[in-house]
Amino acid sequence: MINSGTPARWRPDLTAAQLAFEAWYATGGRLAYRVAREAARDEVTALLDETDGLQALSPALLRRRPQHLATLRMTTAPPMARERLAELARAERPVIHALEQGRLPSSISSGDLDAQLGRICRVLTHCVDPVLVGAGRTAADRDHVTMLVADRRCDAVADQILRQALRDHRRTLLRSWLEDRGYTQQPGTRSTPALVPGSFRFGPQRVEPAAGGRGLEADLLVAPAGRGPRLVALQEVWPRDLRVDPHGRLVPRVPLRPVADPGLRRLLLLGNAVDLDYLQDRAQEGVDWIWEHRVADLAQAGL
Repeated sequence: MINSGTPARWRPDLTAAQLAFEAWYATGGRLAYRVAREAARDEVTALLDETDGLQALSPALLRRRPQHLATLRMTTAPPMARERLAELARAERPVIHALEQGRLPSSISSGDLDAQLGRICRVLTHCVDPVLVGAGRTAADRDHVTMLVADRRCDAVADQILRQALRDHRRTLLRSWLEDRGYTQQPGTRSTPALVPGSFRFGPQRVEPAAGGRGLEADLLVAPAGRGPRLVALQEVWPRDLRVDPHGRLVPRVPLRPVADPGLRRLLLLGNAVDLDYLQDRAQEGVDWIWEHRVADLAQAGL
């Protein structure tokens, strides 16, 4: 065992994980939000230009710029959730999801799509914040409206922005450590073509045991260059992956099933989302882990 067998280090590691997160948040987290905010301002500026200050919403606009829908939801008073828009406009949720992904849904007819887009535009026009309509009369007015909508947009997805930035930070740490030891990265894919020894791939990807049985989802898969397991599968643990059970203990939302393949080693990648009870329970289950603030522990897994 790497860390699950050293309980004397658990409390210091929990403290170190929290300090590492706070240090990252003060720099990387704030930078990620600032970059996202600037991108949102550019989106709002384009939207105001194309809609004459939110006075000309049309199905044609959403066909041409479907990604504008996510910003348009932030121009209503109050800002409108996807589910509320779908309910009020009698629109299918997959349609709204596809539009906000920047694409037109392919599962419905063109006529049905136009009908739903028309209802969406009518709801947004009816609910638009009157303070925002006609923005652009003066440069100061336009800047104020642009910043207001951009802030609404970023506030609505702040957790996603930070989670993606932290995931990128973690991957940078792991990639640097592996490449410093001569490992090469292979393109990410959800399929599982064999990794050659001395290579790694970021997921998510499904890993099936060599002898059959239940597989697992890996966020990083590494084929050791020397002796050791056939594969090392790393699973990230985020706050959304956890819940509090009736006894007040932090537990995985999806139980961690035993890995029957002796050639496949599963490790958790932990940050500041866990507590001492979580570590105790995982150790009792025979689950091992490494810490984001000390990825060099991967060397003990044969890498």
